[in-house]
Amino acid sequence: MSEIEVTKEDTTQYLKYDFTLEERASLSERMAEAVGVKVDNELRLKEASSQMKATIAAQDSIISDSASKLRQGYEYRNIPCTIIRDFKAGTYQVARNDTGEKVEDRILREDELQLKLNHE
Repeated sequence: MSEIEVTKEDTTQYLKYDFTLEERASLSERMAEAVGVKVDNELRLKEASSQMKATIAAQDSIISDSASKLRQGYEYRNIPCTIIRDFKAGTYQVARNDTGEKVEDRILREDELQLKLNHE
């Protein structure tokens, strides 16, 4: 029997590898492209974030306004009304057209009595 003096076997090991100039150039291009995409996406994110913040703020305003109206149970609006000047009785009335409710009922003022002359 003969003794084995040398053996040879192929394998791989995790070792340091120095990049070639071409590989470094390729990595530089890849990195520059990634930086550009990142910057663009960060900018788009900021813009989208600003838009979303504005949308959220608008909804907060609607919520606040609606909550206030619900809590109070009313709001002031321009409501169509009819003015009735009764020169014979000397009265001035304002009534809502939607409910008929009298919102003002008083005696005609001196200057309003002058209008009677213009209406005749």
